[in-house]
Amino acid sequence: MKIQYKSLSQNQLTWLFAMVSLLFIVLRFVFETNARVTFDSGRYAEQAFDLPCVNNDIGPLGYPLLIRLFYELGFSWFAAGKIPSLLSYMGIVLFSYKKKFYFTETVLVLSFVTFMSIFSANWSEPIYMLFLYLFLYVLKQFLDQKSTTKEYVIQSVFLLFVLFQIRYIGLFISISAIGIGMLYAVFWRKNSLFSKVKWIAISGSISLFFIMLFQLYIKSIKSKSDVSSNFLIGNPTKITQEMVSFTVMDFNPWFPKVVEVNVFTEMISYGIGLFFLLLLIWFRKKIFQSHYSIIAVLLTFPCILVTYASRYFYSLNPPDYRLLGPYLFVIFLFSVHFFYSKYNRWLFAIPMIGYLFSIAFFMISKEHFSSNYYKINDFARKNASVEMLYVNQHEFEIKDTFQQEVYQIKAHFPRIKEIPNTDSIPENRIITEKTMKELDLDY
Repeated sequence: MKIQYKSLSQNQLTWLFAMVSLLFIVLRFVFETNARVTFDSGRYAEQAFDLPCVNNDIGPLGYPLLIRLFYELGFSWFAAGKIPSLLSYMGIVLFSYKKKFYFTETVLVLSFVTFMSIFSANWSEPIYMLFLYLFLYVLKQFLDQKSTTKEYVIQSVFLLFVLFQIRYIGLFISISAIGIGMLYAVFWRKNSLFSKVKWIAISGSISLFFIMLFQLYIKSIKSKSDVSSNFLIGNPTKITQEMVSFTVMDFNPWFPKVVEVNVFTEMISYGIGLFFLLLLIWFRKKIFQSHYSIIAVLLTFPCILVTYASRYFYSLNPPDYRLLGPYLFVIFLFSVHFFYSKYNRWLFAIPMIGYLFSIAFFMISKEHFSSNYYKINDFARKNASVEMLYVNQHEFEIKDTFQQEVYQIKAHFPRIKEIPNTDSIPENRIITEKTMKELDLDY
């Protein structure tokens, strides 16, 4: 029986795109040779491996705890890092449908290639986006007078605390809540919304108190710190140019990164991003009309500013789709809501074009992650009895796909420890703790 596009109801069409997007999320890491695993993925796995010992300042404990949980349930380290991302995607979709909270708009935004790329990776951003989405819902219920002040304070304080435990930058949502309350108190005290905003600020203050309390506790039990100072004042002109180019690309729903085939493809990549950015700027007053949309953006926008500002002083990743994705999601959600009210089903063309580009990418992929996955796991099985392995970064030979980056391998096998290059280590030799002592190396 042939399914007619126009015969599908709005919910049926939305669910169809939700399922197709989930399929493409899985296919993205299947057809990428690094399986959407990066340097940070390995550090998260290493942090999870060290639990319950809290011995570094790599990042919050939220995502590593989930990795460790799924590993203890019998999954590999690699799968334990993927499952939270996939569950986060399904959790957002199911929650939006159950609560009738921007269901179609949510699925449309999550179907952008940018967000499919985020949810296919071993990162903390997917689970962060889930709790940020729950916070947006709680905020709307409170502003629409569908929940009591007590319910809002309890729920928002919990969610703000959890957001910080997943990504440290979540702290600035709590600070933004306090700032919005102060702005209304000074300039719009007589506004009818002030009574609501006041409690938004109070909940932000309470969450900030619990965050500081918890951090003092973590500091007291921490056994050591592995983090060196990343303070670095870079070239302001170069960093500004870099941030402008990344910002333009962040608004491209089809290409998370510039397609660097030739000058023509680069111009197309930037051109698409610039078009959507200018489109949102042009319609900004119509997109952000409600008090809810304005407050939601004001709560999350400072996180974007902090991401930009920190780039000038710290050696951090550029503000790409990964770092800004959760906050751009808020902007895209209200933007799609506005345009969907005008153009209805025509908006489904955006994810459909993204699917076509993804299929083209899959077709030109010469190999996929499975061969490397089996290499790594075969290595893990052979050395399962060793408590801790040390391997020189330039001796672990998975050259094509992981660019010899130990931390990418750690996402599969976090027991590997990196050691400095030294001529005293025989080529292609696995270094155990015993060998480290023999070579008088620091371990």
